[in-house]
Amino acid sequence: MPDIFVLQLPSLAVTAETPSSPVNWVNIDSHGVVTGPVGRGSLADAAEAATGKAVRVLVPATDVFLTAPVFPARGAAKLLQLVPFALEDQLASDVELLHFALGRQRSDQSLPVAVVDHQRLRACLVSLESVGIRPMSLQSEASVVPANPAHAVIVLESGRLMVRQAQQLPISLDATPMLPALELAGLLPSANQTDAPSASAVHGLLYVSAQDWPIHQADIDVLRSHLASLNVQVMADGVLPLLATGTGHADAINVLQGPYAPSTRLSDQWASYRWAGFAAAALLALHLGGLGVRFWHNHQQEHALDISLQAAAKSALPNSRALAQPALVRLAIENRVRSMRSAVDAGLMGALAIVADGFKGSDSVVESASYQEGRTTLTVDVPNSQILEQVRSTAIAHGWAAELQGSTPHDSRSRARLIIREPGQ
Repeated sequence: MPDIFVLQLPSLAVTAETPSSPVNWVNIDSHGVVTGPVGRGSLADAAEAATGKAVRVLVPATDVFLTAPVFPARGAAKLLQLVPFALEDQLASDVELLHFALGRQRSDQSLPVAVVDHQRLRACLVSLESVGIRPMSLQSEASVVPANPAHAVIVLESGRLMVRQAQQLPISLDATPMLPALELAGLLPSANQTDAPSASAVHGLLYVSAQDWPIHQADIDVLRSHLASLNVQVMADGVLPLLATGTGHADAINVLQGPYAPSTRLSDQWASYRWAGFAAAALLALHLGGLGVRFWHNHQQEHALDISLQAAAKSALPNSRALAQPALVRLAIENRVRSMRSAVDAGLMGALAIVADGFKGSDSVVESASYQEGRTTLTVDVPNSQILEQVRSTAIAHGWAAELQGSTPHDSRSRARLIIREPGQ
């Protein structure tokens, strides 16, 4: 799967005609792991770098209003109708001029909502479209700040603070002054509380860009004494790599919903996946070619086998009509073998087989044998009359009949005349 291209805009108002407003980007894989360095340049540069990749766009938290009103559990369509009227008193603009995007409703029935100005959002998407960028998502930077169950996460970049506490909605504030801003965010006790402890019980995890670190270092040092603990990470490439990893999280609201939802038409997605499509087509052609070669080879082997089979059948079955049809050769051979086996099992050969079975284990001799119309007459020399009884029993077991015509003793042996009849005789 191709990498995901995360594009960070300085504002919703950025356009392709404003080269003075550079943008940042970074690539991540399907698991949210950053796969390369942060890129910087114009919107056109970003479009070139995004070729063949799915695009996610991040905009400043100041351009998207995030809130989480509580609603009874309802379907998404019903909630979308209720949200504008429920938030009307909190918004400075007419709800008709605003676009509302819904997040995933929480277990406490609070519903995260992202609100953005229709006109600004349309202008942003037109600018992106003008350079060939069709984003799959557009999200507020605040909504992708990672959540940490044990720490309050603070992100500081470009003079803005984004604060996220466990199970709470992210908040965006001006970084100056820092302590009052964090009081407003609920991380520090209010200075008006006379009985407030000197330090908060909150453990903080602060990410700050290398550019903002020298500007706010003094405030950050003061902040350490007001929190239970504070772990600071200065990010040389800015906080975009951190934010990019959160763009695929289920809690990150995608503003592109309703009329702004990305197209699912194949023609619109072809640019992002054309190289994968070319590779798949090449593999399919290679696979079909291999199957064709294998089929031709098997056909040649089958033809050679037919010729060999016909040659063997011509020798075994001269003048057989089956020779013209290889599929019937096996059937013809089986019929010939079956008829030969029947001939062996009947007549003189059948009678001799019964006598041989009865003579087994004894010193007995067949002196003469004759066959006529299903009856075999034999003269045998046996050591005792018990052998004759064995022959008679064997014949009965095979469905034949055996009759003793006479017996003459000589030299402690017996010479007898036997008649063995085929079944039905």
